[in-house]
Amino acid sequence: KKGKQERYVKDDAEMEKYLTELALNNAELYPSESADPILGSALMTLVEEYQLVTAVLLRLSSHYYPAFLKQLIFQTAIPELSDNASMTTWLAEIEQRLNKDLPTGTSYKLSVDSKDNDSVPYINVSFSRHGISTDYHIPGEFFASTEYQRILTFADKINGLFSEGARVQRGERSEEITDFAQAVKWLLSEARRGQSVQRYKGLGEMNPDQLWETTMDKSKRRLLQVKIEDAIAADEVFSTLMGDNVEPRREFIETHALQATNLDI
Repeated sequence: KKGKQERYVKDDAEMEKYLTELALNNAELYPSESADPILGSALMTLVEEYQLVTAVLLRLSSHYYPAFLKQLIFQTAIPELSDNASMTTWLAEIEQRLNKDLPTGTSYKLSVDSKDNDSVPYINVSFSRHGISTDYHIPGEFFASTEYQRILTFADKINGLFSEGARVQRGERSEEITDFAQAVKWLLSEARRGQSVQRYKGLGEMNPDQLWETTMDKSKRRLLQVKIEDAIAADEVFSTLMGDNVEPRREFIETHALQATNLDI
């Protein structure tokens, strides 16, 4: 809701689409102080590609270390894992960004390792906090995947695009930036200015007019079919998370912890 205007969206995907359209209205991206702006459909295409890639990264984060994955957008193509000199330089660039602005007593160390001489090497991400280290492995096979190629294709478009004086502008407001992620974050933040967002978890939370506009009006409402399989699956999840047996609940949380978003605590 903004002012007297109200708009209903059914899920996060539709919300992101709406905010993106709003954010790019009258938006211009200047890669450098003297460069011509990127705007209109060209800017929309870049933002949509960025959102697709971040969705890929979110999906992959349940399998691989998220902080490392996020750095791939800003990185050139990985060299051959067997090329020690090139890999040292490549990993050092990521390591430098990961260690930037970390709290005292924490640090990252990246290296190439393998379990034995015959296996495909992997990247080891070692995170140290007050002398206690935790290692995360990124298998070499990942860099031959279609997901990595999609990330790399987008990275090639934006890396090296920005230089001194780069900024993003929307209307009369502007912000200096150093990378594309900052530009998108700022634009979406601007789109949210003055917006009042409400989430409804049940029909009982709505006023009568809201209930009519979203659910009771036949021309606007959505009907979803619930099958017996859905009820069985829901019962299993409910029993796992709310039952008296602690061990299945602990196992579920440990397995799915990195997939959790929008926690309502």
